[in-house]
Amino acid sequence: MKAHTSMKRSETRLGARSGGDRRARLRHFKPEPNDRNAHESLFIATLVMMFVQATGAWYWGAANVFGEITEEKTFGVPFQYSLWLISFIVIGICFDLKSAFNPWRPFAFFAFFGTIAIPLSPDPLGSLRILLQWAISILVASSVGSRLPSKIVTRLVGHLLVLALIGSVLYGAALPGNGMDDYGGISVLRGLFISKNACGWIGAIGIVWGVFGRDVSSTLRFLLIVSGSVVCLWSGSAGSLVAAILVIPIQHLVGLLGKTKLSTSIAVTAIALLIVGVTIFALFFVGPILELLGRDPTLTGRTDIWSIYLDAALDCQPLGCGPGAFSGRSELTESLARSLERFGVILTPHNSYIAAFGEGGILGALGFVGAIMTFAFVDPLSKRGSAFSLSSALAMLAAIGGIVETRVVYGINAAFFLLILARAGALRDTEGSA
Repeated sequence: MKAHTSMKRSETRLGARSGGDRRARLRHFKPEPNDRNAHESLFIATLVMMFVQATGAWYWGAANVFGEITEEKTFGVPFQYSLWLISFIVIGICFDLKSAFNPWRPFAFFAFFGTIAIPLSPDPLGSLRILLQWAISILVASSVGSRLPSKIVTRLVGHLLVLALIGSVLYGAALPGNGMDDYGGISVLRGLFISKNACGWIGAIGIVWGVFGRDVSSTLRFLLIVSGSVVCLWSGSAGSLVAAILVIPIQHLVGLLGKTKLSTSIAVTAIALLIVGVTIFALFFVGPILELLGRDPTLTGRTDIWSIYLDAALDCQPLGCGPGAFSGRSELTESLARSLERFGVILTPHNSYIAAFGEGGILGALGFVGAIMTFAFVDPLSKRGSAFSLSSALAMLAAIGGIVETRVVYGINAAFFLLILARAGALRDTEGSA
């Protein structure tokens, strides 16, 4: 009887152990190699397509005297429908709350107030469409960046940037009627992008990717820096080039602070005070200094543009006028552009912070600035590692470049997509979130 009882107990223990083993195997189950390869190919294809959509790299036709494209985007509609379809498939395959949300969590506050502002938009359906496209792009960046090894992502994006930049140079040289723009009587590069400013901005991103991208070969790094610099100079995008150059010493300063024994809060406060000091200097002293030197104190009309757009943004407070109201062609920006005709066709405030203020309201703008600070400074200082150097550098580029151009707001754009992509990879490397 005792033997029978002990045998039953041992069977029970064996059953429990085998059940636990089965559960453990299920928890650590990994797809077969063929499944992994198929998923990896799908992720890479989605990344390439979203890169094209976010950067705007395409075969564009000629532009009119105002720099506006006069032809439709060839095969643009079927490409976008294909992109949305493959994006939903990837998001569905990869969806996990942690990996889908963590990479862009600092922007959650900004996203929330953009959503709240949609009913106040002059075009609510248009604002909803812009916000949904923005959400799809960041979910794709989060999903792909959390699943693909960061080495593959960094190298793939580096090669895509080089192709876009060198392709733009060749396109402008071979077909100047399409790849070049007339800017104040000077022929400047537009390349494979919709405008000279967009072309220069991708050049700046290429420089930053080349300098701070980990696992990038020396040859690829050289090509990124050289082609990015050539594109910035040839497109006349001095602001983008200066922004990319400024990122390098600031990022190294952050790296030095990360090696000290200062707490993250003290280090971030010191950097914030430095930024405030530089901003005050720029607002109150740069104009008079430029005037003394015989240069344009309005920064090619930007101070006048900022003033008019800021007045319009103030009229949209406290909740803003919704995504897209200030960062592209809209009923509001077309009205403002008519009062700025002397500067050309000005359909944005040429300042990301004014655009964020106008579209998301005062609280949305604060969320935007807080998110940029988190990406640029809190991440590298609190994580104390080099994994976040690329996402930090891209955030700094967006922060600096956003002073003179409307770069990172709602909607699909290169800087935001690549920023989330790089941070997802950094989180994957440091936390094993994949």
